[in-house]
Amino acid sequence: MRIVFCNIGWMKGYRGVSEEDTITSGGAYVDKSHQGAEQYNFLNTDGCYYGYVCTKSSGSKENELHIEKIDSAFEGKDFIDDVLVVWVAKRPNDKVGARIIGWYKNARVYRYYQENAIAFYNIKANIEDCVLIPPMYRSYIIYPARVIGAGKGMGKSNIWFAKGEEAEEIVENCISYIDSYYYERYDEPIREGQLSFITKDHMENLEGYLKKGDNLLEENPLKAIQYYNKVIHEKGEDLNVLYNKAVGLANLRLYSRSRELFEYILTKDNGHKNAKKKFKELENLLKDVI
Repeated sequence: MRIVFCNIGWMKGYRGVSEEDTITSGGAYVDKSHQGAEQYNFLNTDGCYYGYVCTKSSGSKENELHIEKIDSAFEGKDFIDDVLVVWVAKRPNDKVGARIIGWYKNARVYRYYQENAIAFYNIKANIEDCVLIPPMYRSYIIYPARVIGAGKGMGKSNIWFAKGEEAEEIVENCISYIDSYYYERYDEPIREGQLSFITKDHMENLEGYLKKGDNLLEENPLKAIQYYNKVIHEKGEDLNVLYNKAVGLANLRLYSRSRELFEYILTKDNGHKNAKKKFKELENLLKDVI
């Protein structure tokens, strides 16, 4: 199995730094600026996570993640697919070792940094193949090589390729832990059934459902969509309600789904100015994201 361990700063949610979720234990830059590109490692962006791990440059060469150390067949290649990326971070006040905070399965790992509309990244995976462990359940520790023995843990680099006989047992135990993990995930993704769910809440009339959806559109777009689904189910297709639902999808960062719905609206009414504007905005955004 292709596997790589990546050491990053410690956060709860990795959906951006906020007052409720700061980043720590990420090195000198993170400690000074309280920022780090890994802060977005579990931010849903059109159904994918875009992960960052800090790499080193060599002389005049660009910062590089040596993917040939994952699989020697990828010497000189720009990326490698089907990699298990194990994210580890040092919990504040822990004296030694880094805890597994989550993983990407079937990930694409890039040799050089990529950039999208959100941040720099060098690893990408579908949300369904990823897990972020709730902070209270982050108990699995990867000890450093200086403590457990050469080749059996992470060194000074943020990246450990876990090669050699010394690492075999560590890797085997880690994979077993990941495959048998049964706790909830901290980054629970939005399921298809949630997007099509029709609210069971009772309102006096359809106008009440529509108004409730509009009030929730920014604060809780998923709930708003479920109110709009009720209106569409009872009233039938209404382009203005579909427009609001498409806005809700965009607010959930489901950009491709949102674009498809705006495109559908335009097939029904090519003069719908707001839908046309949103469609173009999403077209440009997706060029920078994917």
